Amino acid sequence: MKDRPQRPDSELEGSAKDVKYEIEMMLESASDIGCGWASLPTTLSDKRKNMALECFLLHYRNLRAFLCPSLQSPTPQSKPPRDDDILASDFLGKPTWEDVGDKTKIGDDKQRLDQMLAHLSYNRLNEFKAKGNTYWYTARMAVAMLKEVYSFLAALPTYMKFWFPDQDTLAKERALMEAQALTELPLTTTTSVVQFTRYHRPK
Repeated sequence: MKDRPQRPDSELEGSAKDVKYEIEMMLESASDIGCGWASLPTTLSDKRKNMALECFLLHYRNLRAFLCPSLQSPTPQSKPPRDDDILASDFLGKPTWEDVGDKTKIGDDKQRLDQMLAHLSYNRLNEFKAKGNTYWYTARMAVAMLKEVYSFLAALPTYMKFWFPDQDTLAKERALMEAQALTELPLTTTTSVVQFTRYHRPK
């Protein structure tokens, strides 16, 4: 396996700001969605929910690639991550790329996420919409991702922890998402969306 370029702390710290943004935007969009949402053609009044869902899935996918780069490859034989990709293992000083998160916890929707978000595919219609597989349990997904992010942050050297959202804040966010996850049911004409009031996140 090819060695990764070793990045200086100054470059890692600057890149950590992008990772922090991905985490914060995933949580912000998850809060806007509420319990969950389906990626189906909807009325005009639902467009903001659709935008929030797409925003959530995009940032979730980016964090998935950061923590588990093997999930970005269609097959194990595919090309490895590019040298330019920001990976969690870079912050842990690993000489080669490796998964830092548990891909069994955040890889459940890999095929559907890749084919419904990352590019246009016929499987959107034939595989997912035709089978009614369009509902996204966003709170559950956020909880799973936060657990892996939390584990990554716990493994960092102390001075690097300050580059990312603090763990107390993430623990509160996770508790909120866990409460929302308990209400997640596929939406019907009689299902109401439950939203919880979020505390003010520190800057």
